[in-house]
Amino acid sequence: MGYPSINDFDKNIINRTIENLDGTVKNTFTHLLNSLLGLIVLPRQWNLQGRRKIEYLDRPLSEFSELRFLNDNASYMDDDGNDVEIKVLELKPDVRTTITLKKIIDKLRHAVAHQAIRPTKDGTNWEGVIFRNYTNDNATSAWNNDYDFQLYLTQSKLEMFARFISTKYLEEI
Repeated sequence: MGYPSINDFDKNIINRTIENLDGTVKNTFTHLLNSLLGLIVLPRQWNLQGRRKIEYLDRPLSEFSELRFLNDNASYMDDDGNDVEIKVLELKPDVRTTITLKKIIDKLRHAVAHQAIRPTKDGTNWEGVIFRNYTNDNATSAWNNDYDFQLYLTQSKLEMFARFISTKYLEEI
């Protein structure tokens, strides 16, 4: 496969991410999470730096039928073995109808940068990951309920979200 060319670097990285998502990988969940992290950073930064004009980032989340699953409820098992019911996407205040995809990606980037992420399990296997955004960095380490954004993605939803971001990006450039 070789190294990607400097020309269309962003496009090449995103195409390679799609190829990786389509391939067989030993640690699938880890690979998906790493792919999503790259897809959070690259389109956002290239748009911010003016290297690409990515208009879909400025559209309200409610315009994307592919992301309807973000309105669902889900459950996971906590560390004590209890089932926890959760909204897939929780926003405080609930601005679901007006929030843009860019704002969601910003909050995901912030959650990752400040280590406000927690895996969930199914027995001993990773099942999903919770991303949170806190307005106060001290609250991040406490992992309390003082968050303004929470997104829970199971492995299948993580892949759907990663494919959505990469496909939309390539359609637009």
